[in-house]
Amino acid sequence: MKFGEQLKANLLPAWRFYYMDYDDLKASLNGGKHGEAFTEKDEAAFVEKLERELDRVADFRHIKGDELIRRVQHCEATATSILQDKTS
Repeated sequence: MKFGEQLKANLLPAWRFYYMDYDDLKASLNGGKHGEAFTEKDEAAFVEKLERELDRVADFRHIKGDELIRRVQHCEATATSILQDKTS
């Protein structure tokens, strides 16, 4: 199975927006018009697009990381409260 197909088959629908647009990035790499060579302008456009995609993924990772920290803190507080109630 090709990477793009595998990526689509395994993505979580709720997180779809946060995945890199692999097909678009790949098309940008293969986008030489009518067999023309990949120019510096093409490369700059690709790098800009790639950086936007990476920023989106990094933002998502940051959001989920913060969410996970809050959930762990909540679980720790709940466990501490339960233990204090049992020892009182």
